[in-house]
Parts: sequence; structure tokens; C-alpha cells
Amino acid sequence: MKIALVSRNLGENSPLFRWILSLTKAACEHGHEVHVIAETVSGGKVSSAGGQAHVIESVRWGGSFGRWVFARRARKELKAEPLDTILSCGDILDPDILLVSDGDDKRVLKSLKQGRFGKAVVASESLKNDLVEQLGLDSQKVIVAGPPAPAAPDAEWENRARAFWSAVG
Repeated sequence: MKIALVSRNLGENSPLFRWILSLTKAACEHGHEVHVIAETVSGGKVSSAGGQAHVIESVRWGGSFGRWVFARRARKELKAEPLDTILSCGDILDPDILLVSDGDDKRVLKSLKQGRFGKAVVASESLKNDLVEQLGLDSQKVIVAGPPAPAAPDAEWENRARAFWSAVG
């Protein structure tokens, strides 16, 4: 299966980048082809995890306009390479899997409210309950399979990443 992991910025020392690398490695262990699409990403680390990095040309503007431009460029990249599953951190609309963190911003909430995702993955049962109760989401579409605490050992990150792929099927 060909999988795309899409996030606008993946700072090398961020917990999100560590999670994306863990997900990449776990998917590649099962024979999947993983493409990481971002403006900022370490191609060498993605390659070491078994994936392929696609660096999208960044824009000078931040805010809504910068996100919009990234989303359009990422969609163009996705169309160039047919993929089976698209996972997003909220940077593109209509992903198969939407990663939701506790402190998510308006664009992720908008995708959730509009139901513009296949499955939403959250880090905790309490966040799942909040989303189901407050937004009226189908509890079957919200899965608890997020990353461990940032200080957790590498083995915990790897185990959680394997569990993630098992949970989202």
C-alpha cells in the first residue's frame, strides 16, 4: 500500500516529526511505501526510516494564505503519485486519516465539524469523548491511537506506531 503523511512543518526536534518517523518506520516494516510531504522535513531521517520525503516549496507568508498555498501544492504532489491512504495533521482537506492533537487549531476543528475525513486519530480517550459529545462525531470514526509522551523511550514510540497502524487498519 502507498501511504502519504502530510504536515506543513516537521521541525527536526519536534514530537510531531518523531511521531511521523515512527509511523513511517512501522508502515515500512509491513511492506508499505511511505511518502512524507512537507515544506520542512529532514529527507535523510525520513529515508533512514524507510520513507521518501517530498519537500514542497515554502511560501514567505504565514497564516491562512500560507496554509492554503501549501494545501494546493501538496494536493498537486498527491495527484502526481497515486496513493492508497492519505494521513494529514490538518494541513489538507479530506484526508483518509486526520491526526488530532489536544491543542488543535481551527482548521482541524473545521474538518472535524464538516466530517471531511475518513477516520480521526486522537491521543486519549478523554479527547475522543469530547469530540463525540461536543461535535456529534460518530464514535466509530474516532480512534484512540496517538503518540506517547515526548520523553518516552524509543521502544514506546515504535510500539505505539505499530499499534496505530493496527488500529486504523
